[in-house]
Amino acid sequence: MLTLHGSWIASQQNCFFLWGEVWRATTAAGVITNSKVSLHPFCLDPSELTALLPSFEPLLQELRTSNNSSSRLPLHQDWRSRLATQVVYLPSDGGLPILSENFVTEDIAIKSLELQPWQVEGLVLTPAETVTFLKILPLGSLQFGDR
Repeated sequence: MLTLHGSWIASQQNCFFLWGEVWRATTAAGVITNSKVSLHPFCLDPSELTALLPSFEPLLQELRTSNNSSSRLPLHQDWRSRLATQVVYLPSDGGLPILSENFVTEDIAIKSLELQPWQVEGLVLTPAETVTFLKILPLGSLQFGDR
């Protein structure tokens, strides 16, 4: 199951950072980067994240209108300049981050968890763009676990 995450980044950027995770088979705990923070092994890579964006076409149209942009570039090119990397601290066990969906569907031994830094790639939105994005999310179609 795909899970989208969002966080406000209150700094010089003052933006909303959107990233996603999905389960995939992994044989090693993250890939160490130059910053010595592991890449989140379940994080959507930029091509996977931007591939989701056609389903958010109303947002793109709204952003084009609000930015007075007449650009008709393909969707992935519109978002390429908005890609960024952030370090997030997530509950982890055995050298891997715990998938968000597992907090709902599995019993997790809290004692074995530790917060660990993970590098994730995502999109940066301005506060105004974030409001538009949140308005178009299909919240009525969300399904929650049995717990």
